[in-house]
Amino acid sequence: GVFTKEDESLLASVATQAAVAIENSQLFLGMVEKNIELMDAQEQLQRKIRELDVLFEIAHVAATAVEQDELLHGVLARAMRAVEAEAASILLADEVTGDLHFRAAVGGEPEAIKHLKIGINQGICGWVARHGKPQIVNNVDEDPRHSHHISEQVGYFPRSVLAVPLRWDDGIGALELLNKREGMASFTDEDLRFATLIAGHISTAIAQAHHRERRAKQERLSTVGQFLSGVLHDIKTPMTIISGTVELMAEEEDHDKRVELKERIKKQLERLAAMTGETLAFARGDRADCPGAARGPAR
Repeated sequence: GVFTKEDESLLASVATQAAVAIENSQLFLGMVEKNIELMDAQEQLQRKIRELDVLFEIAHVAATAVEQDELLHGVLARAMRAVEAEAASILLADEVTGDLHFRAAVGGEPEAIKHLKIGINQGICGWVARHGKPQIVNNVDEDPRHSHHISEQVGYFPRSVLAVPLRWDDGIGALELLNKREGMASFTDEDLRFATLIAGHISTAIAQAHHRERRAKQERLSTVGQFLSGVLHDIKTPMTIISGTVELMAEEEDHDKRVELKERIKKQLERLAAMTGETLAFARGDRADCPGAARGPAR
């Protein structure tokens, strides 16, 4: 047949509707893409906020923790939460042997972990600590560096490992994070970036703690040196009393008098022992007050 004007009009109307539908579809797709971008941006923003919260908490722990172990456990708990890890540990190398000791750990058998040490050449953490390079291993069974016997000792068998090195002036170690989302997810480069940032804070906090310890020891030794001269001066008094009493004993024939003089010598010897003990305790850090602070006069 022959197309009529009515057919042309109908076809034009359909074409117009189709064009409108296509335009609306494109607009809808554009809105969907925008919403996806907004959702991605919102998720990234929320992740950044979580990261900032964790870093703030870590900074607070580093500033308020009294002992190094308290610091490490506090930081470790927050690092786990930041990357959704199931377990984690912080290993520090011994200054003499170089062996890695578990100074803080969550997961496995706490008592077994506390006394465990591994060689600097053992395991993924040993490799990371020795080479100073972070590692993501999302299938430990395929990595020849993984030490299965260590898993057996601590009673924990990870599927995935994220390990980053710790470095400060006179030491090395590693931060180890295990099994993201209970092993159901893989660690990502974003996790690695943030774990590396946390490791930097840990390394700085450890370096500061060691600096405080060294400064405290130096100040204590300086104080010991200052008071040692005073202690040596104080020793002269009981020594003089002992010397004089011994001479009296040599000339004394009365038994009761000799017993009395003996007790006087004994008391001065006890006083000398106490003075020596106080000074040694102060030097070791077992007491905070200065030697001689509570010592009474010689009798």
